[in-house]
Amino acid sequence: MSVLTLSAQTLPVKKMEVERLPSLHTPRTYHHTLCVNGEVVVMGGHTDGFIPVKTAEYLQDGEWHEVPMVYTHDDGLALPLSSGRVLLAGGYEKDFGIGQAYSAEMYDPKTHTFKSLSILDTRRAHCAAAEIDSGRVVVSGNWYHDDAIELFDGQMMFHHVKGVAQQRTYPWIFRTDADNVIILGVEDCKGEISDTIVVDRLHGDPFTPPLLRQWRPILHCRPFQSQSGFIGDETKGLYEYLMPVTNSEGQVAIARIQGEHFSLLPTDYPIPTSDPDWRQHTSEDTKGYDWTGRLEWLGPVTSDRLARKAYMLGSSYDVAGRVHIYYVLQIDYAHSPARLTLYYAERHPDEGFTPPVLTADGDLLMAGGAQNSNFEPYSSVLLFRVGHHAAAASSARWPWLLLGLFVVAVLVLAVWMYRRRSTVVEASTAGRQENDAPDAVEPDTELMDRIHSLMEEQQPYLNSELKVSDVAAMLQTSPRYVSDCISRHQNCSFNLYINSFRVGYAQQLMHDQPDIKLSAVASESGFATETSFFRNFKIATGMTPKEWQTAFSG
Repeated sequence: MSVLTLSAQTLPVKKMEVERLPSLHTPRTYHHTLCVNGEVVVMGGHTDGFIPVKTAEYLQDGEWHEVPMVYTHDDGLALPLSSGRVLLAGGYEKDFGIGQAYSAEMYDPKTHTFKSLSILDTRRAHCAAAEIDSGRVVVSGNWYHDDAIELFDGQMMFHHVKGVAQQRTYPWIFRTDADNVIILGVEDCKGEISDTIVVDRLHGDPFTPPLLRQWRPILHCRPFQSQSGFIGDETKGLYEYLMPVTNSEGQVAIARIQGEHFSLLPTDYPIPTSDPDWRQHTSEDTKGYDWTGRLEWLGPVTSDRLARKAYMLGSSYDVAGRVHIYYVLQIDYAHSPARLTLYYAERHPDEGFTPPVLTADGDLLMAGGAQNSNFEPYSSVLLFRVGHHAAAASSARWPWLLLGLFVVAVLVLAVWMYRRRSTVVEASTAGRQENDAPDAVEPDTELMDRIHSLMEEQQPYLNSELKVSDVAAMLQTSPRYVSDCISRHQNCSFNLYINSFRVGYAQQLMHDQPDIKLSAVASESGFATETSFFRNFKIATGMTPKEWQTAFSG
């Protein structure tokens, strides 16, 4: 690891492992790359000659599978919904990025099929969306056409809600409570920079946050997911996001949006905007290029809520506009100030540049994209290994076996110590003299015993919608007591505690039924989505479900 000198401070810098995955069937850019139920899928965009693509591709078993879409959505919106489906709408009407489209459709990842919906109320391109309560979706943003706010009913229809105080292209849409959002952007519908940023509300009057008088969101020119920066907790009604911002002096920071409150996220080092050590990060054949020295960041932030880290993709260019180095800024927001680490990797000539997606394993995947031409997109697919397991990644089976045995040993030891402690407490209580006033059993210790017994005997964790209030109702106590008790005794959150039982159940299923599909394991074990299953399984065991199944089943 090296360090990057910034105003007499040193930012940790690490070389990033980059894996080249199988290429897409169709080169494309201005598309969407999503991870839906643990499966990466790319949708729409345009290919060689600036021709819109009417297909999607999903990655399964190391191969890309191409499926037809109902419409093209070149520079439209694609939004993963709580139902597990994906809403697609808008985009360019014709080749070469001309016009705006009314079209809308729904993608079902279980069947890998698309179904048409009613048309948008306003024809759009460069638009965005966010889901609110009851599956409804707020849509806004446009390109060379008037903007407005409209609402999708979650089933079929779109309808106009109201106009906007400020015209926008590529807007950020953040949820602030169960049925409200705020909408903001930097450019109007013709690409002109707005002097003052005005924030629209779905319900309520527009306003300008004080922070946005000095800082503004970083410009970006690709379809993106503003929801990818979500770091809150919907189950608790906490809507919190991270968004990259810049000021008039060219400094870069991370804004923290909590409801309608905007502030800067404290970081242990300034976010770099140049790399004075770029020559150390490139090969000999690129050192002679005329380098700009700038390090440019591509919004938005991509958050990993399980690891409590977020990532921002950047690059550096030569004067001809060619990208030569990829950068990923890791933001460990679990700490205050947030801890920053800069990763880098050299780019090869046939690789594109586009917003990445967080995979089920906590890495970043970048599929397709372009450099400085809309007419020559790429089909390359890169995996930036930045997840918690990156340093220990290995394809050999024996390290996984050792790790698995270690995890099992730790779990056995933890259970033994827990039961031994309970036995000691019971013996101590029974041995008191009758004339002594007996001390009461520590309340939260007794409650922890009841919680544990409930999990083992009734298995409520198999309900994918289980909440702390449900467990509290079963035990006739307060949800706060249950949450605090688990935190004190298990040193983890309620969700992690519940998911540990789900992982154990999943392991038993895979052991007893070697041929069972992983999608069935996820649903039968109580996980709401395959993504949640893959992530929690990896955190608990150090392996992916498929790796564990190969090593231990049968």
